[in-house]
Amino acid sequence: MYPEIWMALGAVYGWLGNFIESEKCCRKAVELRPGHVESQYNLGVALRDQGKFEEAVDVFRQVIVIEPGYELAYDSLADALVKINRLDDAIQVFREIVQCWPAKVEAYGSLATILQMSGKAEEAIRVAKQAIELNSKFHAAYDVIGNACIAMGEYEDGNKWQRKGLEIFPHDSRRHSNLLLSLNYLPHPDRDQVFREHCEWGKKHSIASKDLRGFRNLRDADKTLKVGYVSPDLREHSVAYFLEPILRASSGGDLEIFCYSDMPRPDKVTLRLKGLSDHWCDSHGLTDQQLSNQILNDEIDILVDLSGHTANHRLRLFSMRPAPIQMTYLGYPNTTGVEEIQYRITDTLVDPVGEDKYYTEELLRLPGCFLCYQAEENCPELSPLPEGPIVFGSFNNLAKVNDNVIELWARTVLSVEDGRLLMKNPSLSDPDVRSRYLEKLLAHGLSGDRIELIGHTPTRRAHLELYSRMHIALDTFPYNGTTTTCEALWMGVPVITLAGHYHAGRVGASLLNAAGYPTLVAGSEADFIRIAGDLSVDKPQLAELRGGMRGRVLASRLCDADIFVSELAAAYRRVWYRWCEESAN
Repeated sequence: MYPEIWMALGAVYGWLGNFIESEKCCRKAVELRPGHVESQYNLGVALRDQGKFEEAVDVFRQVIVIEPGYELAYDSLADALVKINRLDDAIQVFREIVQCWPAKVEAYGSLATILQMSGKAEEAIRVAKQAIELNSKFHAAYDVIGNACIAMGEYEDGNKWQRKGLEIFPHDSRRHSNLLLSLNYLPHPDRDQVFREHCEWGKKHSIASKDLRGFRNLRDADKTLKVGYVSPDLREHSVAYFLEPILRASSGGDLEIFCYSDMPRPDKVTLRLKGLSDHWCDSHGLTDQQLSNQILNDEIDILVDLSGHTANHRLRLFSMRPAPIQMTYLGYPNTTGVEEIQYRITDTLVDPVGEDKYYTEELLRLPGCFLCYQAEENCPELSPLPEGPIVFGSFNNLAKVNDNVIELWARTVLSVEDGRLLMKNPSLSDPDVRSRYLEKLLAHGLSGDRIELIGHTPTRRAHLELYSRMHIALDTFPYNGTTTTCEALWMGVPVITLAGHYHAGRVGASLLNAAGYPTLVAGSEADFIRIAGDLSVDKPQLAELRGGMRGRVLASRLCDADIFVSELAAAYRRVWYRWCEESAN
């Protein structure tokens, strides 16, 4: 057959979704005409559509060698590189695209997005502003600038840019959620205003009809409950460290677990979570309506959102009310604003009595900490206490490191003779971001020789090993760390937290109480500095903490999955009883 016929067959198979046969036909066309650029490109597309991104990258690069001006090959190459998380390579390709096609606004937007994802906030802002110069209504660029500003602690500018983007595209629920997420980082939030804005999202973007459908669920108060967890983060992600022990301890109980995994590429953690679930649905690519139908067919009794307003959430699905009881948990430190989500799982420390007015959900308070932690596999062994000056540290998200945090940290370090500060975050690999934070610390009296800023580490293990250089960890406020606090404790490093007045600022207190270290919770800034000073002057105590902390944490309520799941299951059962009674009337 002629190459054109094989190409045509490959295109037909691709259109039909049979990418394996499409690849075979495209390879035949390339074999018959090796230098034909379109045949090569079609082969790359067939490989990409099967998820063979590494092979696709090689083929798209060959296309560009054959014909340097083949625009589609550049676009597809960049997309494939992003899919396999080779972000530095993707950035280079997008830079070539905007150089070759300077009027291509979408390329500027993609380049800005990946720069921001890579922690290159300053450059992301510059590129996004170039996109806006080309097209003032290119709303994605406003979102990038807003997110980059927030990541650098420029909260007011970030909110301003996000709101500009929403003015251009007011019905974009995802961008509206990005704005809500950023409000949690504000150093001095107007809580009433933040609550109203979350409620506005629910009113504006929910898609449920008010005549709620009749559910087919068996109204038996004592039956095995079907519980469904919905998340795009069932992978190597913070959510997994707290969900895995729940799934593991739920096995064999009176809960039947369904997981709806909304992510395109599973990893080893995904496979482990899948093995701990009774039922697994790969929901990526399903519309909200399709997933709602699946959940209805599964007859889920209690459906749990694990995302809130974080990336790739499914809150519009929950507004369709596919399950009789719906909850939100774990992934977001605030209300969803979605009226169809009836409950929020929490505890009395993070949400004390009186906080209920700031949630559209009813607060379902557990007796202990609302979180249960499981350390990741193959953690480094505990190292001895480091010699030399006391090193305070934080590996938290820089968006949480506002000016008030920097000021208190600087005072804390300066209160200890020859004290040092170690900060680590991938964004600190960017020279502009490093300079910005270094200047802020220097402005508060710390000299350069007492500051160390570390950026990206190549592996998760390398990240954890850096705790061996730290004596005491300092928490952020008013948005505390969560996974960072747990991993520091696991690595034998005490964490000092400043208890705030609402959920995001009280997570540290809940975690430390559950782990058995309530004395590390400060009630004021002066208390924060005092605790740091007391620990610093007693190195034998620090050494004892380093050696025994992992065992103590492991034996604490924070890691006792059996007790946690029994309390969680009891809470599920209480609200199920209530629904059975109400629906019977």
